[in-house]
Amino acid sequence: MKRSKLIGFDRRLELDWLDMAADCVNQGLSQQDSTDRLRSYLSKRIPNIPAQKKTLTVLQGIWIKVPESLYGLRDSGAMLLKNNGKSVRLPIHYGMCLASYPFFGSVVHQIGRLNRLQGEIKTSQVKRRVVEKYGDTERVRRSVRHVVQSLNTWQVLQMVKPGLYTINKPNDVFLSEIRLWLIEALLHSQDGKGLSVSDVRDENRLFPFIVNSSASELSKNPRLTITRQNVDSELITLR
Repeated sequence: MKRSKLIGFDRRLELDWLDMAADCVNQGLSQQDSTDRLRSYLSKRIPNIPAQKKTLTVLQGIWIKVPESLYGLRDSGAMLLKNNGKSVRLPIHYGMCLASYPFFGSVVHQIGRLNRLQGEIKTSQVKRRVVEKYGDTERVRRSVRHVVQSLNTWQVLQMVKPGLYTINKPNDVFLSEIRLWLIEALLHSQDGKGLSVSDVRDENRLFPFIVNSSASELSKNPRLTITRQNVDSELITLR
């Protein structure tokens, strides 16, 4: 199965759990040691054993057992967390979810799109659009719910009533290195397809953030390439 068709993100996650997974990377732990540490950590927070195992699998997919193509993004993201602390953990964890699980990207794309169209998000509308790509199965619908619940837990979304959400005020990404990293994560989420510099600010998948960047700033990321398309258009791609 193509990676773009995989679901994977099928549990509600908390930022503290993601912090622990990223810390395993910063400590240079092996996959096995990381797994053991995360399993022990989750056992104190999730009483249900099957739920523990499923949550562990999702966390591993975001930070531990990532494709080789994501090593650079993953390692630099973990270091940004280490150097900047919890003030940057939302964009970093969000970016790793985007890059690691295309399904997550599909869901947040629909959330961002609906927000621009009507200023509120109905989970029924999100599900209807996502099942067009992934199929109308209970797992797809449940996984959409887990993404939405995670975003609510991270205070990205605000629940008005069950099934209806609004978006909290977007976070302005002030640090240049975080902006460059987040845009790199976005490119990974769309299988490396290019993105116009001018389209970054209005990209639906980045709806929780205000990301303003320029071609000259983006050229500082050694894993990105900037190509001029015409007089007033530059294309960002993965190197």
